[in-house]
Amino acid sequence: MKKLDDLEEKLLFELETQHGKCKSELSKLLNRLKNSERNLNSLKEQTSQLKSFASDIQLFLGTRQINKTVFKEVKSVKAGIKSVSNYEVNLQLHTSIMALMNQVDQLGNIHVKKNITSLPFKEAKEDQAQIQLRVAEMRTIKNIRLKFKKRFEVNTKGFLTYLSGCTMLSNDHVLIANYRGRKVLMEYSEDGKHIRDIPCSDKPFDLTVIDNDRIAVTYGDSKYVNILNLKNTAVEKKVKCDENCYGISYQDNKLFIRSGGIVITNITGKVLKTLRVESGRYSESTNDRIYFTVGRDHTVHCIFMTGEEIWVRKVKSLVDPRGITVDDHQNVYVTCGYSNFLTVIQHDGKSSKTLPTKSHGLHKPISATLQQKQKYITCV
Repeated sequence: MKKLDDLEEKLLFELETQHGKCKSELSKLLNRLKNSERNLNSLKEQTSQLKSFASDIQLFLGTRQINKTVFKEVKSVKAGIKSVSNYEVNLQLHTSIMALMNQVDQLGNIHVKKNITSLPFKEAKEDQAQIQLRVAEMRTIKNIRLKFKKRFEVNTKGFLTYLSGCTMLSNDHVLIANYRGRKVLMEYSEDGKHIRDIPCSDKPFDLTVIDNDRIAVTYGDSKYVNILNLKNTAVEKKVKCDENCYGISYQDNKLFIRSGGIVITNITGKVLKTLRVESGRYSESTNDRIYFTVGRDHTVHCIFMTGEEIWVRKVKSLVDPRGITVDDHQNVYVTCGYSNFLTVIQHDGKSSKTLPTKSHGLHKPISATLQQKQKYITCV
């Protein structure tokens, strides 16, 4: 029996290896299509901007150039779709199976037959200035569950505690802002070890990662944002706003600042646009959308970068909605500063559910950030 077990294990290992190779090829294609989706959404946004602010001649020239780029992107997508392979896995048993125990060292060989399939592709008119292509894997929230990973204590060194903001660095370290504490950002390793305190010009409220070396920090009751260098902790740039700055996020070389409404600036501090939405403290951005909470009516809003509303979801259990983060399926996670709950809203805003966190020792969470690489949420 041990001989059979060994042969079975060997065969299963080969099957897993072959499966991994097939999956890897398809994952590469999926990543290409996701990149194309992001590029096309960006072109869509550019077209919308041109229609809103450009002159007729600028609109004509701009959409003409965008059409060329869209055509190349669509051509790339079509080529990718046409190259999708259909894998047929077969098991060929060893001819000497009857003498297995004494004559062979494996049950058989795994063969993968690779065939090219032709998936349907519906092409828009070539003269359209705006082409929408949706190639995305959607996931309903009914399958989302919380699984406790780790808990560690933050040492506020005797100061009052209001952990108003947090974010993940590329090395999996966590940066935490304590709005009622000292004028520092606290850096912790993934396992809860205190790494260092990063000095700030005031008590930090929220923060966002720009790149491996830089972050942007808001200070709540102050009308400015600092861009800090993580290596030498120096202030590289000071971005000024007309109103106090609270929640902040970063996307495509732009800062999205909760300052009255939502102020969009580039990283040099130039204001690109101000969206007149209801005031609040927290927001999040993705490649083509902005999400924000409004505490007084228990709602979460999703809008386009132009300010056009996509959906609004009212959740009565969000008595005091605070931190907000979004996964790569566009599902939205919102903390409640009043309860011990984390609410998740489906990408289309049509459904939501509350994820209880009290059993994990979470006490009135305020801020949350999502580590996309390993798919876990950090709440403080």
